[in-house]
Amino acid sequence: MKGSVESHRQEFYGGIYDGRISGDDCFSEKALAKAAGKYSKKLSFENVVDAVCNYYKITINQLIEPGKTHPASEARGIAALLVQENSNLKLTALGNYLNRDVATLSQSANRLRKRAVRDKVFSEKIENIRKTLQ
Repeated sequence: MKGSVESHRQEFYGGIYDGRISGDDCFSEKALAKAAGKYSKKLSFENVVDAVCNYYKITINQLIEPGKTHPASEARGIAALLVQENSNLKLTALGNYLNRDVATLSQSANRLRKRAVRDKVFSEKIENIRKTLQ
């Protein structure tokens, strides 16, 4: 049986979320949410940095400046944790942006991830930042 001889139909190509799914963006987002349990839009590490800075009420310059002041240090660790959770982002890019060693950022993220398991208030803080990124 031969296929139909039709020209290119634009309605089967489109949407910005995923080219493998036929339908408009709203449909694609819902389908991805059902399939994966949760749809996450593509983020940049700048989005993550902005969200963390807004939550901690610090400037990007405060986040970048050298030192281990508590709010900035914790904020960098949370930014690293959130970057690690997103497969589209690279910790190396965050490290370059913050002028920090990638191994240090990774250690900080792991330390904060463990803290979130045992500290419900801290876990909620991370979740609140995640929600701003959705």
